[in-house]
Parts: sequence; structure tokens; C-alpha cells
Amino acid sequence: MITAKIAEAGFSEGKPIIKNILIESSKASVTLLLGESGSGKTTLLLSLTGVLEFLLNGYVKGSVRIDDLNPLDGNDYLRLPSKIGFVMQDPEKQLVMPTPFDEAVFTFQMRGYDEEEAIKRARDLLAIAGLSNKMNLHIENLSGGEKRRLSILLSIIHEPPVLILDEPSASLDVEGIKMVREIVKKYKERDNTTVLIAEHKPVFYTDLIDNAFVLEKTGSRKVDLETLYKSSVVDITSHHCVEQNNENSSVGEVLLETFDLDIGFDKPLIKNINLLARRGEVIGILGPNGSGKTTLLKTIAGFYKPLAGEIRIAGSTRVFYVPQNPDLLFLFKTVEKELKETSKKTGFTFDGLVELIPWYPRVRGLNPHWLSHGQRRWLSIIIAYAYSRGVILLDEPTTGLDYVRFNHLKRLVDELKRKGVSFLVSTHDPRVVSEIVDRAYVIDNGRLVEVDKCKIVEEYYSRTGVSA
Repeated sequence: MITAKIAEAGFSEGKPIIKNILIESSKASVTLLLGESGSGKTTLLLSLTGVLEFLLNGYVKGSVRIDDLNPLDGNDYLRLPSKIGFVMQDPEKQLVMPTPFDEAVFTFQMRGYDEEEAIKRARDLLAIAGLSNKMNLHIENLSGGEKRRLSILLSIIHEPPVLILDEPSASLDVEGIKMVREIVKKYKERDNTTVLIAEHKPVFYTDLIDNAFVLEKTGSRKVDLETLYKSSVVDITSHHCVEQNNENSSVGEVLLETFDLDIGFDKPLIKNINLLARRGEVIGILGPNGSGKTTLLKTIAGFYKPLAGEIRIAGSTRVFYVPQNPDLLFLFKTVEKELKETSKKTGFTFDGLVELIPWYPRVRGLNPHWLSHGQRRWLSIIIAYAYSRGVILLDEPTTGLDYVRFNHLKRLVDELKRKGVSFLVSTHDPRVVSEIVDRAYVIDNGRLVEVDKCKIVEEYYSRTGVSA
């Protein structure tokens, strides 16, 4: 059971990120936590688990109970890991060992298993995660979805009575979403367990939840499903596919083209890639976690050398890659400085950049790394917009974006398309495929195959157990 009554909490005294919070999640229940990017969902979860106060040197004014423990008490905080499984928004922050195998063995040993049993259980867990053939790769060579699968499974090896998930569907493919849903279902069926989920794509969990709270500027508010269905801020319905009327799809200037391209490392991940992107076109790249989507984008961007074949980029066209982890693009200590330096280097006006960030006045003096994940994602795309006038490569661009920001992104992409910018978008988000992408390719058994995007969206929802 989770109960929280928090007057305010934040990273710096006197600068609260959340306030007036009243949350309760009873035993044998699943509670959904909703709100716009930057509303404080992650801050609330960090407050509930004591991490904000004891690890991040923040402050929490109020009371919290998780079962019989008070996470805001130093002694109870040290006992809390036995009671909860906490999956953080960024899986990189929970994975500390060099390889998946090392990580799994280490975690089992920390839970009291001897070396022989830890190795056996680690191999079994990695098989469930689909990482048996990657157990000795460096963690950094895993895809974002693979890291998330690993962090989720490791967080529940001790069968904790309380499960807290921060954006669990982010970067996950169909099988990953099914895995999370099955975990939540099993917890829901038990009498003494509690699940709390913060999510921007609640459509995957609406059939499983018992309660829902929305975080707003004024505090938390309990809502029912009927209210959520009418909300313009929270999106809990599946997205029906929209056929794009893209006049450039067959006649526009070709900005990027590949010929019999093989990509990978020691051996090809994808072979004989033949694709082209015309001016003002959005191409979606889909496929299972670890199938090579990010490797394809990084090869096109020049970070990796092709194993075979050719990449042609038209004339003075510039290619800019936006990584899954937006933090990698930030170089300065404030959002304002980040935008001013981007303006100086690109010639794009500072005021023009600020106009594209609706929440800029509230965060101008903050370190970009202190922004919510959705805000950091948004800022990274604005930086890409300033640098590129040709082809932008977006790697999972909607991770952490709420429904409002998603629609902002859609309008921004449409505006840039009209200016002749092309996009290659790696994604697992059916919203992107249904409403933003013009044409879609799927990685299937080491081949890149063009597919009917609307059929893919319908299959995505049905395979995850959600009605389209």
C-alpha cells in the first residue's frame, strides 16, 4: 500500500516542483499516475521512494508510507529495497555493470544468492529478456528497449509487494509491452501487492487500472476513466491510422538514398538496405528491440562505417542525428545558455528558438539535465531543428512526451516538412506511425521491408492486447 500527503517537494528548498499531493494506492490495486511532461510525476516517484531526499539532496515536506515503512526516515529508507521494485525512467541510471550478464549476476548476489545459483538465475532471466545472445556485450551496445527490459526484470527478482514503474512502455517493442502488461496483471491478481505506474501512453494499461491521479500545477487530482476519455491533455485511446497526403512521396527531390547497404559490427544486423527519403518526407523505421534501428541511423549519420554498400546524400544537405538519450546533446549549465550557443553556431535566432518551447520561461535558468525527460526530449529536437536544414534522424523522439507535447511535435514536424526537411524516425510509438510518418519500413529477419503503415498500427495494438 502507498499513501502520500506532500505539501511540497523539489531539488532546491523554496523551489518546489510538486505541491499539494494526496495519493493513495491500496493493496491488490493498480494506480495510474498521469500529467503533462514536467508536471512532476518522476519527482513524485523519487519523493515516494526517498531517493529525492537521501540520494539527490532534494527535500520533501509531508508524509509518505509504503506498507509499514516511512521512506523519509533514514532507517526505513535503508530497508525499503526489500519492499519495492522501482523502475526508473532512464534505465541507464539503474544499470551499473559492464555487461547484461554481469548486471544480472551482481543483482542476484546482492539479493543473497551464492555465485553458482546467481549465474544460473542470471542466464534464465536474460533468456526471458531476449538477451541470451547479447549477455556479454557492453551495456552501452544494447538498445534503449533492451536496457529497459533488463531493468524491469531485475527490479522484480525479489518479488516485492510494491511495484513502481516510471514510463515502463518507453522504447519497448510489442513483445516488451506484452511483458510489462503480464507483470502488471500478475501483480493485480495478488492480494498483498500494489502497482503504481507513471505513463504517457496509458492506453496500454486502461483495462488493468483501478485508480488514476493527474498531476497539475495546483496539485494532484483523482480522476475516473470517463473523465480521462474526455481529456485534451491525457490520451488513453488507441490511435487510428491517418493516411498521409504527401505530394512529395514520389516526385520530390531525393535527399538521402542507400544502395545495397549492410550495417552492423562483426556481422550484419541488416543487409541489402535500399531506401530513399525525398524532400519533405517522414520515413518510419520500425522493428524489434535490438534489431538495428539505432545502428542504421548512426551509420547514415557517419558514426559507424557501412559493412557494404553506399549512402548518398544530396548536394549540400546536412544530416543531424538526435539520440535516444537527449542528454548527450546538452553542453551548457542552463537552458538559456544552451539555446544562445545553438543560435550563435547555427544562425537561427534566439527568439525563434524560444518561441518553439512553450515552457521556456519556467526553465530558462535550469540545468538542461534537471528538466523532465519529456522536456529534455523536446529541447533536443529544437536543437536538431536549428542545426539541420536537410535530413533529421530522430531516434525514439516521443519517449517521455505527453499527448500535448506529442501534438506540438507533430505540428513542428509538419512545419519543417513544408520547409523541405526530411525525417528518418526510429520508433515503437504507434502514435508516430499513425499520425506523423508518411511511409514505414520494418526490420524483419535482417531485411528492411516497406510495409503498409496502417496495417502495422492495427497489428501493434492487437498484439499487445489493446483494441485498436
